[in-house]
Amino acid sequence: MATYIEFEGFRMDARTRNMLVEARRISGLTLRITQGGFNNGAVSASAGTHDGGGALDISAHYMTDAEIAEAIRRLRQVGFAAWHRMPSQGPWVEHIHCIAVDCSSLSKGAANQVKAYRKGKNGLANNGPDDGDQLYVKNTWESYQAGLAAKNGTRVSLSSIAYAARGGYFHSGQKVAEESARAAVRWMNRQKVVSDRDLRIWETRLRDAKAADTKAAWTYAGEQYAGMVRRYQVRFGLFPDGVVGPKTKAHLKAMLTKYSFRVVA
Repeated sequence: MATYIEFEGFRMDARTRNMLVEARRISGLTLRITQGGFNNGAVSASAGTHDGGGALDISAHYMTDAEIAEAIRRLRQVGFAAWHRMPSQGPWVEHIHCIAVDCSSLSKGAANQVKAYRKGKNGLANNGPDDGDQLYVKNTWESYQAGLAAKNGTRVSLSSIAYAARGGYFHSGQKVAEESARAAVRWMNRQKVVSDRDLRIWETRLRDAKAADTKAAWTYAGEQYAGMVRRYQVRFGLFPDGVVGPKTKAHLKAMLTKYSFRVVA
């Protein structure tokens, strides 16, 4: 089974959680979860769509029609296939059903719903028309984030990436450099070059290094960051030494610029 986390008492993958958190932010709505994923057929009415990752149900209780429409619009904006489900459509209470497009751990039923969504359908057995707007139907989480980067012009410093890989000290006055190094590996994560676990380990070691503030602790954090750089080098056919030298810098600059980052030396 694919790796999952627990968020607010429900199972899901980290990507789906991040999508939901962002949908909450841009909608300003609570979006309370009533069902997650990885439930192994526990809810027969879901027809297997929640057996894998990427699947969520959101409560529509106490939401106005306008709020439901806004919730669905913003869920779709961040990359969910999302529909308003009514009791008249099946054996369930009113809710919003969501499937994370391009999630790597979707069940077969959920993957079929994504295909239906892309065709303008409701994802139900009756293959009816989609009752939501189609503005964001082509969006994925990755395309949404790329759009944010283009809009915000996220700044990435190649020297900060190299500094992190060498085990550099990120003290309070180096917040910009730290965020630059973080932005680079988060982008690698979105491209599936490094894993969620890789990121978590680095963040933990970074936090520990700040607390201890010893050369050994910073070196330990740097080793993890260099390991992520090494994964990037392997993926793109560069010499896998974990060092951000001229060739790796040139490749990173080209790739990050392509994804609308503002890359500086």
